[in-house]
Amino acid sequence: MKNFKNIITLLFVGCMVLSVVSCKKEKDSENLAKITTYPTIILERGNAVGCPIGTEFVDPGYTALEGSLDITDQVTVSGSVNKDVFGKYAIEYKVQNAQGYESTITRTVVVYDPAQTVNYAGSFKLESTTRDKTITITKMDGWFRMSDCWFQSAAIPVEFLDLGGGTFYVLQGNSNYGPFDNTSCTLTYDAGTETFTFTGGFTSGVNVGASWTTIWKKTN
Repeated sequence: MKNFKNIITLLFVGCMVLSVVSCKKEKDSENLAKITTYPTIILERGNAVGCPIGTEFVDPGYTALEGSLDITDQVTVSGSVNKDVFGKYAIEYKVQNAQGYESTITRTVVVYDPAQTVNYAGSFKLESTTRDKTITITKMDGWFRMSDCWFQSAAIPVEFLDLGGGTFYVLQGNSNYGPFDNTSCTLTYDAGTETFTFTGGFTSGVNVGASWTTIWKKTN
């Protein structure tokens, strides 16, 4: 009789263990089923494109995915481009996955003058007796990106348009020191010496009113 009771006890304990293991497996499966696949948005032609002035901006296109599932038709697009005004504009793309998690990406659109074809790309050295600094100017899709315009060790990248006739338009930008744009900065170029002169300033923040001038001579 005693052995029979022991057998019953062992069977009961075994059932309890199997029940716990089974519950744990169900819980693990439940957690596995709740793994989130976040949505992604891919922008055709990248996140910065040019738009010739006077031409309506046509979106190059985009694709949204939730894992391997195409959810492009669920993307909402906001923002606009003034085709008649030089400058930088933002187009925002948003999409949610099935669980409501959102993904957002922004494309920069620059309205530029297609008649200007001079290529200023290259390496430029700071004209200074106390600072040794070299930067690069890169030709983008209708505009130029200067890797730095600052004389200190920290860099302040800046982008600009060539409007022709020796006139340049500094695009809106930001830095650790404050924001800047065409109203606070000027850029000139001497074709004879292949030299840029940049005069910078900030439009707001603690450094508003501060200014500096740097001269950059082409090295190649």
